Amino acid sequence: SHLRYLDLSSNNFGGNQIPKFFGSFRILRYLNLSNSGFDGPVPPHIGNLSRLHFLDLSSYSTNGPFANNLKWFIRLQSLKFLNLGSVDLSKVKNHWLQSVDMIPSLLELHLPQCMLSNLPLSFEFFNLSSLLENLLYLDLISNVLQGTIPIELANTTSLQILDLSKDSFLEGQLREQLGNLCNLRELDLSLNNFTGFDPCMEPNEWTNSSHFRETFKVGCQTFLKIIGGGVITEAHFTNLTSLKELYISSNSLPPSLPLVANVDTEWIPPFSLQYLKFRSCRFGPKFPMWIRHLTELQTLTFRGTVPTTLKCKSGSTVYFMSNLFEGPIPPWSSNVVWISLSNNSFSGPVPFDIGYRYPDLTDLDLSQNSLNGTIPLSISKITNLVTLVLSNNHLTGEIPDFWDEVPILYTLDLSNNSFHS
Repeated sequence: SHLRYLDLSSNNFGGNQIPKFFGSFRILRYLNLSNSGFDGPVPPHIGNLSRLHFLDLSSYSTNGPFANNLKWFIRLQSLKFLNLGSVDLSKVKNHWLQSVDMIPSLLELHLPQCMLSNLPLSFEFFNLSSLLENLLYLDLISNVLQGTIPIELANTTSLQILDLSKDSFLEGQLREQLGNLCNLRELDLSLNNFTGFDPCMEPNEWTNSSHFRETFKVGCQTFLKIIGGGVITEAHFTNLTSLKELYISSNSLPPSLPLVANVDTEWIPPFSLQYLKFRSCRFGPKFPMWIRHLTELQTLTFRGTVPTTLKCKSGSTVYFMSNLFEGPIPPWSSNVVWISLSNNSFSGPVPFDIGYRYPDLTDLDLSQNSLNGTIPLSISKITNLVTLVLSNNHLTGEIPDFWDEVPILYTLDLSNNSFHS
């Protein structure tokens, strides 16, 4: 056969086993059987495909895909991408690492939800030279891994993306294990039990802990997700000059310390974020005014009191849905195109000059607040408006007749108010 590319993903092959003749496609470069509706164990005859560059067997069966043996990996000497997502590897838990290391060309390894339960405390007794020298992407999401991150993982200096999230039994401190990942761009350690500092410390000692601070001085990250407890200060972000996306949230797994953002109000961030999200994070006693320096910010989501001095890049989105914001709707930069403030506690009237403030708006959602008064006539000046949602407020008066002046309006929702004709 001269077949080089075979994609049977997202089909339903009725629970039949993966055919043995697939192993005869000797020059196949690409094989994707993800979500294909096959059944049975991962067949070892796939090891005959020695020229494969790409192999995706994730969720190949809806009836619990599993592997009895991975030693056939040794024949996949050209493989660069491997995804066994949702394949039960519990029967090979004692040799999956060594099997993966038999693939010297591997660059991306995806093993999410594979029932992996143990990482060795150290790789000292494993010859993992190929894995540690070449791997760019390591995904071990949603396993049941226990213990600490092996120290030798820091030798994987080629790593650009590391995702160990939702491995809720991983624990310990991170400073010395991850500090040498000089090429790391995305790091997700959320929903684990990492401490980073001694949880027995008094609150006034948390900010003096060097352990938590060093955690984030890693590589050239453009994405960082922090879910945990303790105090975050500006020192945590000193070296993250390339950061573009930041997500910070308290750990929902009990028991956990609250996450407190204690950043100097005069701090100027070393990065220029495009995406920033805070959730269940305590600010205080003042709003984090350093956000005003993020002139390239496109998406901002958090809880707290909204300032009136935010400056946004042209074409930006203000997305404050489902928070606890209150008070009047504040003024922001006039160059935003989407404002979504639904499901908060904003009160007072819709600003009478809103159409002049935001002439470029395409979407405005102020629903599920406590706004009162009438619909401002200035909305007619937002000629590019596509969506207007003012439902579930306390608005009154007559519905104005200016709809011909917003010619591309597609969605209008004024329900659950007190309008009259």
